[in-house]
Amino acid sequence: MKKIKLVFGLGNEGKEFILTRHNIGKDIVKAYFKNPKSLSYSLYEKYQKIYLGTNFTYVNEGGKSVKELTSYLKLKPEEILVIHDDADIIFPFFKCTFGAGSGGHKGIESIIKSLKTKNFWRFRIGIQKKKREEAINLVLKRWSSKERKIVEKIIKKFKIIFDLLSERLPNELNLPKDFFVQ
Repeated sequence: MKKIKLVFGLGNEGKEFILTRHNIGKDIVKAYFKNPKSLSYSLYEKYQKIYLGTNFTYVNEGGKSVKELTSYLKLKPEEILVIHDDADIIFPFFKCTFGAGSGGHKGIESIIKSLKTKNFWRFRIGIQKKKREEAINLVLKRWSSKERKIVEKIIKKFKIIFDLLSERLPNELNLPKDFFVQ
């Protein structure tokens, strides 16, 4: 397996989507941007030994952005880690997978279609409430003030993850399932 060279934060473009559940990936990556460069569908910046990137599109068209960055940076799909929301996982737990199907996530479906493979890494952050809600009713909701404090901690903890990804694959990080829970 190749090392991660691009961490891509998936989310919707537009001020009205900032700090919504669907944008957790994008919000994480953008928090680490200092001077990003732009392409047609994406933003990216070098962070230590890896690139951070995100999309200028809606989540459901995120594949265009990932494809653009992989072509521009000359990367293979297995060198990509996509951070995104997952409505099947309770907030703030997470799951890291490689080569998994979309699970109904339209943004991931777009990426799989654009890359013509599902062989890329995914860091899936739970957005589900303890009392289950349908994904369609959940993804565009803003975080409660209590949840937002946890999201801010998650964003800060990603520095550890980004630093480790310079040296290891996601499955070698050995993060506990409650890494984000405080």
